[in-house]
Amino acid sequence: LQRQDFIEIFEAMEGRPVTVRLLDPPLHEFLPDLTELSVKVALEDERGEHSDRDSELLHAVLRRDLPAIDRVAVAMYDARSGKLRTFVHSTCGASPISLYEVPLAEVKSLEVLARERRDRIIDDLTRHPASESQHARWLASTGYRSSYTRPLLEGDALIGFVFCDSAQPAAFTPEVLERLDVHVRLASMLLQQALAPVR
Repeated sequence: LQRQDFIEIFEAMEGRPVTVRLLDPPLHEFLPDLTELSVKVALEDERGEHSDRDSELLHAVLRRDLPAIDRVAVAMYDARSGKLRTFVHSTCGASPISLYEVPLAEVKSLEVLARERRDRIIDDLTRHPASESQHARWLASTGYRSSYTRPLLEGDALIGFVFCDSAQPAAFTPEVLERLDVHVRLASMLLQQALAPVR
């Protein structure tokens, strides 16, 4: 790709030593800020203007810091209907279930997480008991190996869940969770603020 550049560098140096540093490109200089993009995606989606490109950029920003995360999704909870629905998502590889919606009461494991206000880590989805949920079957069939789920709360009220998945088993180490926590908390707060006028 840059072969000609290197040839010209070596020619210009006329036999003197040259050090070439091979580094990943500094993506942080080219990708938008995670929190600004989170708010933009949330507002556009609520107005029905959401584009896949925005959620893909959001995922790219997150992957810049946490490359093992192959899928990110936020499902919002509507207390009036009792349903969860996909709000934003980005997936490396297989496409997610489009416009997925399910009553929370039908997904007992998420109901427990919401009630107990706790996160869930599944280190190996292939060893996790089979679920009746269409979504869980989809995850297993697409090769994801580990999963992280966090309920999103506004005060005491459940407003949704964030889901992160990896093709690697046991990807959600304490170090990854510590770094992910900052992203999830900040995105959650900004989504709450952005959606407040719409509700």
